[in-house]
Amino acid sequence: THLYVCEDEMFGARCDNLHVAVGQCYNLDASWNDKITSLGPDKGTFCTLYSEFDCKGKVLPLTYPGVKDLARYQFGDVGSSYRCDFIAEWSGKE
Repeated sequence: THLYVCEDEMFGARCDNLHVAVGQCYNLDASWNDKITSLGPDKGTFCTLYSEFDCKGKVLPLTYPGVKDLARYQFGDVGSSYRCDFIAEWSGKE
């Protein structure tokens, strides 16, 4: 699955579609650490953004389509790690 991350609100400025193996914790590298302002996972995926490395600290859970402005949740430019899992019983059908 993937986690789409962007530097600015409303999925603007520099963005990247990060590949994610479900159930694993990922630390953001220097190019993204404390720089994400909007993000969203693929449909059927539940992700958690953490304020510290190694999936620790404050948490912000999110599902598709994501969050357009993390500042609304006092989480703008503070994400340092993330983890994603599939949503149980999601069929992939709308």
